[in-house]
Amino acid sequence: EAGRRGGGGGIGNLDGGRTDDVATGPSNGEDRDVPSAPVPAVLHHIRSQLQRARGNLGVNLLAGGYDRASRRAHLAAIHPHGSMDVVTYAALGSGGMAATGVLESRYPRMGNGECAVEEGMRLAVDAVRAGISNDLGSGSQVDVCVISREGVLYRRAVVR
Repeated sequence: EAGRRGGGGGIGNLDGGRTDDVATGPSNGEDRDVPSAPVPAVLHHIRSQLQRARGNLGVNLLAGGYDRASRRAHLAAIHPHGSMDVVTYAALGSGGMAATGVLESRYPRMGNGECAVEEGMRLAVDAVRAGISNDLGSGSQVDVCVISREGVLYRRAVVR
């Protein structure tokens, strides 16, 4: 299940638009307060809002989660006009090219679903760090969120 939320850098960049059109869940940062919904429904909602805004929100984000109904994980790269790519991995933003290089070099060896959570987290951190080091405006903190059938594991400031 996926909560509905928008945020700078974490799952997308909201550039000066009205974020309440996309982030319809509570915004107090408490995960337990975010209502659950099937992942495809959340993706459809986000896509509809972006298509209605015709790109004026400037949103480019990754959204995903574990859907209990289909018993599978979903990840989608959603673009400003509402077009969507369903993917197994992705990196977006100004450091996205460097991060994608790290993902492409290591994911095929571990992308069969057999890697440990810690190994996947290490890959994600390394990819984000590559993006940070190749973009002066990216900041330095790395947060990790693992979504699985068991629930959500969120670690802030894994790297500062």
